[in-house]
Amino acid sequence: MQYVEILRARRALLWFTGILLGLVIAALVSVYAGSHGDIHNSGDVPFEDLVGACAFGAWIVATIVVRGLSADAAHATAIVWTRPMSRDRIAWRYIAVDAIAIALGYVIVIDVAILAIAALGGINVLTIDGAAALAFALGLGTAFMWYALALLASARFPGRGGAIAGTSWGVFVVLATLWAVPMPPVLHAVLTVLNYVNPMAWLGDFSATSHHVSRHVIEFPMLARALGSWAIAIVAAAAAVRLWATREV
Repeated sequence: MQYVEILRARRALLWFTGILLGLVIAALVSVYAGSHGDIHNSGDVPFEDLVGACAFGAWIVATIVVRGLSADAAHATAIVWTRPMSRDRIAWRYIAVDAIAIALGYVIVIDVAILAIAALGGINVLTIDGAAALAFALGLGTAFMWYALALLASARFPGRGGAIAGTSWGVFVVLATLWAVPMPPVLHAVLTVLNYVNPMAWLGDFSATSHHVSRHVIEFPMLARALGSWAIAIVAAAAAVRLWATREV
């Protein structure tokens, strides 16, 4: 049951962390080899900016672990026949494991980013304030939103979760890119509506405080975008569970 997903999530996080550390070490070696080992202070860097940028890593983890429920569709169905447990309960256990994995992946990316900056002697340029926690909530909300939407799209397609999650990268990138391209008002309005289910659009300008609005697709303060992304994620996850649980065996 969820133990299978725990093992899968742990393996995914180990590989993700290993690859991430390898890339960072390679980058640091390249920087030091070029005699540019120090970050020149060109101004303070808000910690919230770093946290928001690291959401990219959480998105990767989200699209990796989303395949679990889809991949174990046959196994979960067998459990229903042998144990008095609803499909909904099985699905929510999988989702809980994946949500924890996404959060851990996000923290890992932030920690590795801090270590890389420290190794370059630039830790003193980071400034921390209350907005960092809000940026983390927004970044995690968009990651779980991405996960839930991919889960919803794959709910009736057993074994296709990985393919759908991979395709979602192209879809969301294209939607965000086309929105910035000049086009007729009608098409622009359609793209704006479609981007409301695009986690990239909800992240937007993650450095905006509650007193400013984003200059991107979704022009809400960061707090509103954090709440909105979580609301969409929860609704999409609930819908995915219902579709998955009521599919034909």
